[in-house]
Amino acid sequence: MPSILYTALENIVWTAWQTSAELCRYGLKPWWWQVRRAVWLAWFGSSPNLAVYRHLREHAPEKVQRGGLPDDCGDLTYGEALPGAAYRLLKQMEIDSSHTVADLGCGRGIIPLTAAAAFGARSVGCDIVREYVERGQKAARYLKLQDKAEFKRLDFTSEALPAADLYFLSATCLSEDSLNKLLSRLHKAARPGCRAISVSQPLPAALWQLQMRAKVPFSWGSAVVYAYTKK
Repeated sequence: MPSILYTALENIVWTAWQTSAELCRYGLKPWWWQVRRAVWLAWFGSSPNLAVYRHLREHAPEKVQRGGLPDDCGDLTYGEALPGAAYRLLKQMEIDSSHTVADLGCGRGIIPLTAAAAFGARSVGCDIVREYVERGQKAARYLKLQDKAEFKRLDFTSEALPAADLYFLSATCLSEDSLNKLLSRLHKAARPGCRAISVSQPLPAALWQLQMRAKVPFSWGSAVVYAYTKK
């Protein structure tokens, strides 16, 4: 079996297993069903990989190989938190309706949608892929949370970040250059006392106080998550 097909099969089995575990834990919580349903409806007929492919075809056609995605999508590699994992992280960070959560590289928007649906927090999902933003807005409409969950197209390596009480960084597949640019923008946007969650990549100890380090399941497998407070 080609390695790419084997990897895809592994991801399907892993996600199904994690979803079953979440069903047992959160199956009686309305927000869990609502978020999953809204995302499914918003993405019906498409997929994150197709969204990335269309983005590359428009903005970097030289990277598209034989009508498909390159072997390495770099900063645009798809992967996301599952709703239950997103909920646990947000709960550990003591998010409530008085807070704003910004997800930098939001993908399908699981973090901002869960923050709004489960905690009543204001949330902003930011991504450079236009289709992620458009379908995230669609999911927010299905949830009737347009006033809580906002999605905006943003290149976080070169544009100012939105104000927030908690920043979520999907840093697993970011290049060193992109990560450094993002951290520079984050340093300017985050005020002292602000919190941040970084997936796979630690933040500079001189600027951020580590509060928690844990292994968390994501769509592709488990990853180390670092939680910080800005000094």
